[in-house]
Amino acid sequence: MSDVTIKQLATVLATPVDKLLAQLEEAGMKFSDPEQSISSKEKVKLLGFLRRNHGILRPDRMDAVVAGIDRGLLRGGEGGRKGDGGGDEERR
Repeated sequence: MSDVTIKQLATVLATPVDKLLAQLEEAGMKFSDPEQSISSKEKVKLLGFLRRNHGILRPDRMDAVVAGIDRGLLRGGEGGRKGDGGGDEERR
């Protein structure tokens, strides 16, 4: 996973930026600006924190979320799902 901004990550996760910033702070990471970059390591730390402390993600679902973040952000953070209308996927 490449580094992305907090704002991009919030968009991919369909979470308000303020809520994501608060969750990051709860997880022990201090970010003050939505334009700051967040590393892959920090994203994994956040997901682990949320799973352990809030029971939000089941282990099998966490893998899907991480994979979804990878796909969405590697393609510019604009959805990144196969068949998203980009026109560059081969149809079968």
